[in-house]
Amino acid sequence: MLWHCLLYPALRLYLCFALLRAWKKPYFIRFSEWKTTLFFTCFLRFCVLCRYFFFGEEKMELYKIENYCFAYPESKYLTLSDINLKIDSGEFILLVGRTGSGKTTFLRSLKSALTPSGLKSGNIRFEGKPLESVSLRDQAEKIGFVSQNPDFSVVTDRVYHELAFTLESLGKSREYIKKRLAETASFLGIGDIFEKKCCEISGGEKQLAALGSVLCTDPNIIILDEPLSMLDPVAKKQFVSALVRIKNELGVSVLVSEHNAEEILPFTDRIIVMSKGKVVTDDEKYSAIKSIKNEVPWGDLGVTVNVFKSVNSKTIPVTIAEGRTMLESFEKKEVQYTSAPKKEAVITVRELYFAYDRPILKGIDFDVKKGEIFAITGLNGSGKSTLLALLAGIIQNYSGKISTNGKLAYIPQDPHFMFSSDVLENEGIDDTDTELGDILKLNPYDLSGGELQTAAIAKALSLHPDIILADEPTKGLDCESKKKIGDLLKKLTKKGKTVIIVSHDPDFCAKYADRCALLFNGEFASAADTRKFFTENALYTCSAVRLAKGFIKNAITDEEIIKALNGKVPSEEKPSKNKEALPPNMENTLEIRERTTKKRILLSLPIIMIAIPILIFLGVSVFDDRKYYFISSAIMLLALIPFLSVFENRAIRARELVLIAVLCGMCVVGRLAFFMTAAFKPVTACVIIAGVAVGAECGFAVGAMGSLISNFYFGQGPWTPWQMLSYGIIGFLSGILARSELLKKNKVQLAVFGFFCVMLIYGGIMNPASVIMSQEEINVGKLLYSYATGIPFDLIHASGTSIFLFFLSEPVIKRLDRVVKKYGINVP
Repeated sequence: MLWHCLLYPALRLYLCFALLRAWKKPYFIRFSEWKTTLFFTCFLRFCVLCRYFFFGEEKMELYKIENYCFAYPESKYLTLSDINLKIDSGEFILLVGRTGSGKTTFLRSLKSALTPSGLKSGNIRFEGKPLESVSLRDQAEKIGFVSQNPDFSVVTDRVYHELAFTLESLGKSREYIKKRLAETASFLGIGDIFEKKCCEISGGEKQLAALGSVLCTDPNIIILDEPLSMLDPVAKKQFVSALVRIKNELGVSVLVSEHNAEEILPFTDRIIVMSKGKVVTDDEKYSAIKSIKNEVPWGDLGVTVNVFKSVNSKTIPVTIAEGRTMLESFEKKEVQYTSAPKKEAVITVRELYFAYDRPILKGIDFDVKKGEIFAITGLNGSGKSTLLALLAGIIQNYSGKISTNGKLAYIPQDPHFMFSSDVLENEGIDDTDTELGDILKLNPYDLSGGELQTAAIAKALSLHPDIILADEPTKGLDCESKKKIGDLLKKLTKKGKTVIIVSHDPDFCAKYADRCALLFNGEFASAADTRKFFTENALYTCSAVRLAKGFIKNAITDEEIIKALNGKVPSEEKPSKNKEALPPNMENTLEIRERTTKKRILLSLPIIMIAIPILIFLGVSVFDDRKYYFISSAIMLLALIPFLSVFENRAIRARELVLIAVLCGMCVVGRLAFFMTAAFKPVTACVIIAGVAVGAECGFAVGAMGSLISNFYFGQGPWTPWQMLSYGIIGFLSGILARSELLKKNKVQLAVFGFFCVMLIYGGIMNPASVIMSQEEINVGKLLYSYATGIPFDLIHASGTSIFLFFLSEPVIKRLDRVVKKYGINVP
């Protein structure tokens, strides 16, 4: 604003000039000058008040995104296209959009450590600086990120360790950490679980612990990717309440993406709507809701918004209370319904008791009828999943009687456990009812939540069951995906299938279940047909009942309310999923994360072939094999030099270190698992797999580090540096040959290669090394004799390596290739 840029400095300059004259000649200032000074002072204050009144309080700009585009590797389409927006301090922003609209990709692009691998253009500035120029340490402190699944967020054993993890990683002092933990636990009200094990707390408590771990760093903004999707209704309210307090009391900005936004919507300042990778709406809450057409299913914004948008109301309420006030102007009505006919029982449960360290189920009695959907509801930790596992026969040690009349199929909470192949069509899936189509050609880990759940049902149907048991089938799904799952389950019941679901989603149960039961304190507190169950419950009920109670009798779904108000139920019409094509010149304008592999290999060769052997020679000749810890550590540091080389222009990323650490762990665990066999171990096979799948330098690092760490269990000694060199060279050679395509990712070729690597490289180094370490006088005859006498053990070692490579190399390399490609791991 021009007046803000020019008037303020002019007024301040005039005031300074007047005060300077008053200081030099205080008795000769004319009264008119004092009046002028007073007038301009009052005018300045008036301008400030006007600015606050018309434009609001000026806030600090946290993010400024300009023309940001993003495309995944090998994709022909832009995942994000021309994103332009800014985020100020103290804002509570809700990000909505259909599945696949680019929300998660956008959120992860706001923190460098989480940014996906791919092509990008445009600018993202954080606090006025380009995001890539902000150090990862500063980003870790100032930008908090909470993901969808609380089970995947937990990295430690106890809650207080989880809270302290980030601060410890940042190197904060013990006193500072204790202070921040006390403040955070008190603020979030999690003192009662502070010392509990993470495996003993509920999903809502785990999500609060994840929120606390980012709050400990005193961030400027907290980014949350669907944090409520895995929580029950009570846990949702607790979590949203914590977010509102963080925003209001601490002034921290909150940016949250959520499919089921009913709980968050009332507290939102601003809504951003994404569709096909673009921001189509960015406005104040009420204005944004009015402008939304079919970019977002209205049901994602809650029952109240869905109802009043469907009846074309000029005012759209966002809370149940506001909606009930508006319903007073409508005529009271009643929903007509018919009772379901009685059917035979296919599952009968009598006097069912079960306990872990405490009683879980206390004498439950119930029947499940043929061709119905029976929903078991309740809070997290009430025993719903345990009851389903008992019905499925997964848990056997119970007291009571369970009778089933028909074949069972069980779908767990995480459907990934049902699949073992990389492509769905190899799972023997019958998609007659599910109509998966092209989805069958995809990897299960590439599917959206709704697609994965549909595929899981299809896999269960391939067993031709009479009864399907589904544990939380709508967990983490958006409104549209829930409808598809519900319609599919209804379709199956019409064919005579019986479905039992465990769910903490009352709205889904109200729409699709025939009967519902509330499990509390080990017993069914109530069990009845769905309409009676929800209309007679005063507190634990669905959103539609809370909205329509006293106005529209017997209504339990938003569709029933809309029809009663003579509105039009939203159609299933949705925008096309076609995204903007990748521009022809994009590769020339976008940043491509590629390693300068040739330069790194050239740097690695002299280190591995010259520097490390010289270091080992010094250990033998100068230190008399007594400083093997020092020599081993020095070798490890030399092995890391290529990763930190100046050719990269950036530091090695955490995801790359994690992959190297996991591969090293495979070597160590493999050696420990076969400790009873002298030479039959999978260590060499793991090193070769690491080199072939991830790269030469990674192969050397895994071989050297795996030897060093495993020897802490088997004994360190002067042989450790020699082992590190032997395994390291094998891993390095594997990577070079694989890169040049002289070594194919074929199990037979890898098995043969592994055999000769052990015989020629490992045996060729370790056997003569035994002479060097034990003999004062060394000659060629002794070296050849030591090599010859070690051949029997080398043959066992080589044969074991070949066997492990033959059976393990192809599946493990295939999964490593997927990790490298998906997460942009560029460790050649």
